Amino acid sequence: MRYGIDDTFWVVTDPRGTTDTLGDICFETSLRGLSQQFAGGLKLTSNPALFTSRGEAELEAEARLLAVRAAKEIERRLVEAEASPVASIVKVYDDEGNELLSAKL
Repeated sequence: MRYGIDDTFWVVTDPRGTTDTLGDICFETSLRGLSQQFAGGLKLTSNPALFTSRGEAELEAEARLLAVRAAKEIERRLVEAEASPVASIVKVYDDEGNELLSAKL
């Protein structure tokens, strides 16, 4: 499939925190719009992924949100229990075993 500069697709990025919503990390844009996103501060460290399907993009975005919230909840419970610091990473994989998100505790 060929994409021109104004043809649209979906982008998913990593959440910045637990208060991010689906709309914060999943958006429809074009190559022109994506260029503006990078000029405005989007970084490759946000792990942007491109999708042709809104449904697939939203599924990945929801998984990324869930992983960040789970990591924060685990961290909160460790602090609450006064557990010794643990170096932990919560990872989310897709059905094919590809890592979608890695959240460090």
